[in-house]
Amino acid sequence: MTDIAGSWYTEPMVLALVGALATIIAGVVAAWAALRAASRRRGKLRFQVSSEALIAGSGQNAQLQVLAQGVALNQPRLVTVVLDNLGKQDIVAAAFDRGLPIVLDFSAPVVEIIERTSIPASSAVPSLSFSGNKIELSPSLISAGQKVRLSVLIDGPSSPLGCNASVAGVDVQILNDISMAKTEELQRALAALSLATRTGISVVVVVIFMWGTLLGVMLGLGVGVLLGHANIPPVK
Repeated sequence: MTDIAGSWYTEPMVLALVGALATIIAGVVAAWAALRAASRRRGKLRFQVSSEALIAGSGQNAQLQVLAQGVALNQPRLVTVVLDNLGKQDIVAAAFDRGLPIVLDFSAPVVEIIERTSIPASSAVPSLSFSGNKIELSPSLISAGQKVRLSVLIDGPSSPLGCNASVAGVDVQILNDISMAKTEELQRALAALSLATRTGISVVVVVIFMWGTLLGVMLGLGVGVLLGHANIPPVK
């Protein structure tokens, strides 16, 4: 009896089929790896927003008043904006499209930027200016992992923060009126989802590779039998 493995694997046609299958599998794996690497290279800039009314009531009817340049504010509100570079790469000033700033729209007059701090302190706070309802963040270096905290005094009701940003290779996300506890819970959920997604994709790739290998072996055996190179004795 001729050994099956020794009889068919040298056949050029079978080797060509197996090679083609292996090339397809390698291409799928390479494409997946490239997509994953590209997604990792993209930056992510998140603005987390929360707000709080400073006094009950409004205008002259309020028990307390907040004055700005001697004028009482009708609806004084403190808005906290935390800018967080979640990516692994610095966001450089040159990445800002046509040198345009990131514009934050509070839908109410901005009275003053009370606080602007950076974590870590060694990273500079981006250049900021405000006019009307908007704050502009000029093209600046935002280091990987840097957090910038802004405390903004506005005169108006709570409204979702609007954002107009165009930064090359960076996804911008706005989280409006989310408490710290909810944010931490959301971060844990997103981390778990990301891990599950990566694990699921890896499992799929492994399964595809295993089935492809098995299919290649079966095709090789089948072609070997058809070509008469595998001498399989009949069952008695």
